[in-house]
Amino acid sequence: MTPKTLFALDNLQNAVANVFSQVQVSCANHKKNCVNLYKLHAQAAGHIESNNWATVNLVGEDAFVQVLCDMMTRVLTIKKGVASADRTARFIGSYLKYINERGSSTSGLISVHQLSRTYSHAGESGQVCLHREIDG
Repeated sequence: MTPKTLFALDNLQNAVANVFSQVQVSCANHKKNCVNLYKLHAQAAGHIESNNWATVNLVGEDAFVQVLCDMMTRVLTIKKGVASADRTARFIGSYLKYINERGSSTSGLISVHQLSRTYSHAGESGQVCLHREIDG
């Protein structure tokens, strides 16, 4: 059996973009894409840097949050009523719900609170976009 290779952070942007392009097409594949995005999230979270014995930098986690916030900013600034943007906004809500459900059993991954705090610091548009209503 071959050993599992470590996920390359260089491919993270393309991998997350592929997930977001799939969720724009149909709501039927959102559950599958939540699982796929979670796997990417967990693989990216495995990348850490140790400065010394007391501190650890979460390099992969930070990269994932940055890519996810970038994707969210692109979609959530679009007016409500565009079908693909509405599907993607619904997926974002589904993914946040999914990681909250998984969060009780998995430690080390970001919570919705961390994501919203990071996203609100992304700039003025990030703060506005967090308040977009999603019909569930």
